[in-house]
Amino acid sequence: MAANGTCTTLPEGCSQISAAQGCSSCITGYVLQGGICYKEYPNCFLYNQSTRQCRQCINNYFLMNGFCYQLPSNCLSIDSQRQCTSCDAGYILQAGICYRSIANCLAYSGNNCIQCNSGFYVNFGSCVVIPTNCVDVAQNGTCLKCVDGYFPQNGICYKFDKNCIAYNATTFVCRACVDGFYLNYQFICQAIPVNCVNVDIYGNCTSCKSNFTLINGLCYPSIPQCDNWNLTTMLCAKCINGFFLRDGNCYRTVDNCAIYSPVNFNCIKCIDNYILTNNLCITCSDGYYVDNYGQCRPNPMYCKVSNQYGQCLQCQPSFTFINGLCTQEILYCQNYAQDNLGRNICTQCYVGYYMKDQFTCLRLPNGCAIANSTGFCLQCF
Repeated sequence: MAANGTCTTLPEGCSQISAAQGCSSCITGYVLQGGICYKEYPNCFLYNQSTRQCRQCINNYFLMNGFCYQLPSNCLSIDSQRQCTSCDAGYILQAGICYRSIANCLAYSGNNCIQCNSGFYVNFGSCVVIPTNCVDVAQNGTCLKCVDGYFPQNGICYKFDKNCIAYNATTFVCRACVDGFYLNYQFICQAIPVNCVNVDIYGNCTSCKSNFTLINGLCYPSIPQCDNWNLTTMLCAKCINGFFLRDGNCYRTVDNCAIYSPVNFNCIKCIDNYILTNNLCITCSDGYYVDNYGQCRPNPMYCKVSNQYGQCLQCQPSFTFINGLCTQEILYCQNYAQDNLGRNICTQCYVGYYMKDQFTCLRLPNGCAIANSTGFCLQCF
């Protein structure tokens, strides 16, 4: 080519040159960049002016030893072994390869997950959360093994309750218990309280077995004549009027009873002056006393009250107790005797009185100390 009347050799690869811009076009197999023709490297974007080799490749290609190589699918960069070192967004690097990112996946095979994080299982190449309380599932999602305290039933884990016979397939809680247990408000089977037939969800008894009484949600033994129960021992604590409490039971009170039988608590002995008849303590009619054999015996003559031995304790009105016998009382008489007819006669009147006859004591006249039977004063004070 002639420049300024002088012939010079064209730069390498150049087919046409201009004085102002250098090479303006290149021969086949070369590429023009900044007035210089560089030997063309496939997929090269920029060249090194000194080495004339590629220094930057087009997108999706990487530079190695001056040449551009296509990046593996979804890879952003590679190492000297041509192993991918970083991936596009939405992809994950596994052993130098970019795989589609699968949530909760731990290991890949191609674009499919073959191992999931804890709490997830592989389902057709993806990770799906393991059902509640399950530790091992089939690919269709049915549980094969449950955590401790739960068991699988129809592919679902239910909380283990040995007393539950049916579960709710939606809520996974118990809905029916074995006999002798009830379903409480927490859907747990609990034993029905003792002597109870039916309960509410809070364990309060609503009906009792026969011979038991319902009190404040509990069943107590039906104790006849019981007015109040001991909530701890479930025995009677108080009887109704007319009955007494012994060993948690109520027994009829027998008026005037002194001793009760320790076996059946019937009266076996009455207080003094009462006799036992048909578990009742009764007293004898007026004029009679109760002897040691529980029999009614007549009082001694003119006696009102006697002991069990027939000894008079109190005489009838107008009679006085003399020498163990009740005798006709002579007013104001101090000392008595009996005549040959067995009658009481007065032998001495009280001071201030004189004896009119053997059956009468009269007051002395005023100022008189001694008088005869007619009341004539014989001695004055």
